[in-house]
Formats: sequence, C-alpha cells, structure tokens
Amino acid sequence: LDRAWREQGACVVGVGAGASLLSEHVVADGATDVHPRLGLVALEPGLGFFNRIIVDHHYCERQRLGRLLSIVAREPTLLGVGVDVKTALLVDPGRGLEVLGEGTVTVFDGRQLTYSSVRKQNAGDDPILALCNVQLNLLPAGFSFRVAQRKPPPGIFGSRIPPSLVDLVKQVVGTR
Repeated sequence: LDRAWREQGACVVGVGAGASLLSEHVVADGATDVHPRLGLVALEPGLGFFNRIIVDHHYCERQRLGRLLSIVAREPTLLGVGVDVKTALLVDPGRGLEVLGEGTVTVFDGRQLTYSSVRKQNAGDDPILALCNVQLNLLPAGFSFRVAQRKPPPGIFGSRIPPSLVDLVKQVVGTR
C-alpha cells in the first residue's frame, strides 16, 4: 500500500479512526476534554503516509479541542488537525490539504508558541495548560491549505481534485 501510494500515486482513504491512522502519529488513547491538560492524550506510531500532521476525527461533535491543543503543546512542530463528521480532508503531499463535505477542518499550528506551561507541570498534575500564540485555522469545504508554508495558497477555493475522486469521497463520508 505504501509503495503504491508513494510510487504510483494511489489514493489511500481512511474514515474516522482509519483516517487518523494514516499520519505518522496517531491518538492511541485520550479523554474528551475542551481544555488541554498534560497527559490527556497518548500518541502511538501511525502508518506514516504523511508527517507533521496529527488527525483527530469527530472533532467538533465530540468536543476534542483539548486533545489537539494538548498534542500541539507537547509537540509544537506538529499540525493538530481536527476533522468533523461528514467531512473529508484530502492530503496531497505535493499540494497540501483540501476540505470536502458538510463540516470543517480545524488546524492548530504551534510553531509560533510563545509560552506553554507543559514543562512547568509534573505528570501527576492535572491543571489546564497555559498556551500563548497558538494559530487557529478553520477550513470549510472547498478550502485549501499548504502544510509546508502553513497557510492557504493563492486561489484557496476551487478544487484541483478530479471530480470523480471528489464524488467518491463525498459518498464515503456520507455527504452529497
């Protein structure tokens, strides 16, 4: 599967937890909390189809804000990406991300983090983490986002994805 994707450009699709498994890191265990906390989330190796991105599914519906912010606090070089139900995130290594479906994709970027209380707490502590200068990007359907530059490209709307693939993805995520 990896060789087909990297060498032949095969499309790899995951839904829900299956989508989360496609990245280099995956949320293996984590409580639902709207506040970021130390120890809230455990990460494990994923399949590694893309790196610098960690994906959490059912994002808004299950109030997983705290999970992604906890990850970004610990690993500010990762993009924390939350994908809503009935929403697809298409990842093209050469072009970046594109959103399809009825919901949104939320992207947290911690590279410009100016303060985090992660290093000030002990593993047994459970207070809410302090985070300053985390960038929030909210991406609706039709929106594109460049991972390498961490910003939208010029002409952010207007899919360059083949219509047949868009139709297939919409069927998989249950949208029209």
